[in-house]
Amino acid sequence: MPSAVIKPTAVHWRINSPCNRRCPFCYGPHKIKEASLEDSLPVLDKLVHFGIESVIITGGEPTLSKKFDAVLQYLHARDVKVVLYTNCDFWDDHDEVLSDCLHTLCIPLEGASWFVHDKQRGEGSMRNILKVMNRYAHGGGPFEVKVGTVVGSHNVAELPGLLYLLDKYKIKIWKLYEYIPYDDRPLQEQWTANNQSISNAQYRAATQAIVNTVGRKTPIGLSSELDRDQSYFMLQPNLDVIVPVKQPDGKFADELICNATTSSMEEVQRLWMQTVDFDRYVDNLQAAAFV
Repeated sequence: MPSAVIKPTAVHWRINSPCNRRCPFCYGPHKIKEASLEDSLPVLDKLVHFGIESVIITGGEPTLSKKFDAVLQYLHARDVKVVLYTNCDFWDDHDEVLSDCLHTLCIPLEGASWFVHDKQRGEGSMRNILKVMNRYAHGGGPFEVKVGTVVGSHNVAELPGLLYLLDKYKIKIWKLYEYIPYDDRPLQEQWTANNQSISNAQYRAATQAIVNTVGRKTPIGLSSELDRDQSYFMLQPNLDVIVPVKQPDGKFADELICNATTSSMEEVQRLWMQTVDFDRYVDNLQAAAFV
């Protein structure tokens, strides 16, 4: 059923390209120059005045951006919900501003064991994530906590163990992602080389089994390839507006709409609506518990 809302209320912003990790499923931007704080703030103002209620900050690793703290404080001062995807490696460098400004924290867990998780995200990753979870994911904290997992052959058998682990915490939602391939993301060559792909049927069966677990406490959301096709309002580090679109060969590409610096929000919306599947955009936000 078509949504009554006819314009975007949330934007995903890949704030930067650099990351200290080398995850095999990564589809973050590759070597795109990051806009300065001075260039970014007028765009954020346009978004807020247009009616954007949530800015979902990703990367790269966002906490490596020099403008990270200033952006969070700027958005928080304007009553915008700040959502952050981070690997938690640099949490302590930003703990005060994060506690003050975050609405939702989204963190990754790729396995129930350090061996499985760290094999995907690198040595010490799970330790840093659990340190933040132990501090903030017990309810009553300054922000909500979400967890995301990319499902593949490496961890499909670990999902019950992950649920057991997450049920010990207060998690807003556990998002189970189907892997999405890009042509131009070098890190994804590892995924292919390690034969980590599973079929859509395997993804559906494994995730549905977890959803059907009797007595589970953790809410679960599913995110398939189809769910993410033409379903984003997204900014690149250079403030280009893009929509990830599945191509005829089955791989995704980021289709350029315009640049938010040089285009009015009315023009941005008009061009974006020509590419996005708006109902899927709304469904995607709802599945992630962002609306």
